[in-house]
Amino acid sequence: MALTKDEFFQTWLQAGESQEPHIIETAWKRYQTTQEPTYTTIHESNDPDAQTFKSNFQHFLQHPDVAGSIETTKFITRPANILPWTPTGLNLQPGEQVSTFASGRVWRSRVLDLFVPPQFALWFRVGVNGEVFNSTRDTNTFTVKSGEGGELYLANQFPAWWQEKSGRVVGDLAIYEKGGDGRLEVLVVVWKDGVDVASLLAGVDAGSELVETEVQRPQAEQATDFPEEWYYFWFLGKSTLYSSIEPSSGMNRKKCIHAKPDQSIGILMKDLESTPVFEKSVKVKWNWKIDALPSRLREDTTFSHDYLSVAFEFENGRDITYTWSWELPVDYGYWCPLPTWEAREYHVVIRSGTTGLGEWLHEERDLFADYEKYIGPKGGVPERITRVWLISNGVFQRLKGEMTVSGIEISGGGSGQGGVVEVL
Repeated sequence: MALTKDEFFQTWLQAGESQEPHIIETAWKRYQTTQEPTYTTIHESNDPDAQTFKSNFQHFLQHPDVAGSIETTKFITRPANILPWTPTGLNLQPGEQVSTFASGRVWRSRVLDLFVPPQFALWFRVGVNGEVFNSTRDTNTFTVKSGEGGELYLANQFPAWWQEKSGRVVGDLAIYEKGGDGRLEVLVVVWKDGVDVASLLAGVDAGSELVETEVQRPQAEQATDFPEEWYYFWFLGKSTLYSSIEPSSGMNRKKCIHAKPDQSIGILMKDLESTPVFEKSVKVKWNWKIDALPSRLREDTTFSHDYLSVAFEFENGRDITYTWSWELPVDYGYWCPLPTWEAREYHVVIRSGTTGLGEWLHEERDLFADYEKYIGPKGGVPERITRVWLISNGVFQRLKGEMTVSGIEISGGGSGQGGVVEVL
């Protein structure tokens, strides 16, 4: 039975959530959406318990070809409120191949039906000082790098963020005990030397959707090619959200990068070899076509922060990201609401509503003037522009979003051909 508005407010209060009026009102709108007859979700009843999860792999693990190729296996249940990192007891050697299969979810808010899947939450590390990594799916197969090795560790990143590549977490670790809700079920398979894992998985009737997911994962990753000078922001990990596409009709005549968040998040970045001087009159330009916005709420809360944007990073580590909002007004600005990003990324709304969706549009901003207006001198004014980002997030509300970008340029700053840096 649906909650009344008063009942919802009490539930929100008991959960220890923010009591700021705009946040409560946005949460109430989200809750109302979940009660509409057309609303669809993936119910938690679909997540198998530990015993069912194991039984789902029984046929796969007992298949003669699979059983004869396995060195060892381990099933792990990982509650969401456990701090990173969980040791698996599996000591891996360089060159060993490992496959992982995961189910479950980590909740942001049950009353708002907001959760993240293993693809976003589950991370890995080989050895105490190994670099963290994730997968583009709820499954993965990886080879332990030469010169590395050690025990395999698992972690739930969400709701915190990585501070460094060894897996140190930023911020107050009490956030896990306070807000960690949900669990992940994980199967780890260590293969014998010489096994062609991809061919093996593709050749067996596994009777498991997760095995089929792992069969399809490499193909999806290979299909998402984009210019080689662009790369994923490491602590959000890999995804298959971005790809290069051919120039289309309209104002665009240059190569394009296409972004389509599918219940996930990814940031694509490019370092500027010739870093423009950040001075008065520096302008940024780009063309974009946004076919769908991944939010139906104002995006300045931690549970509705789904958006598409083009961002410019400075040498002080801050960036301004230009967004198209569902309901926030043009020229509205705000610091990112997510933990550890609140003093790093500033959002500036340059379009609002649905007018213009599906059309190629040209944007031009005075970057220096925007920095002065929205960020100001706090922490000092940077001297250089160092990177450009494309941001695509649909992990929270799980709605469709789609963006194509081209023609990114930075003019002024005393560098580039004729004072223009062509980014894309």
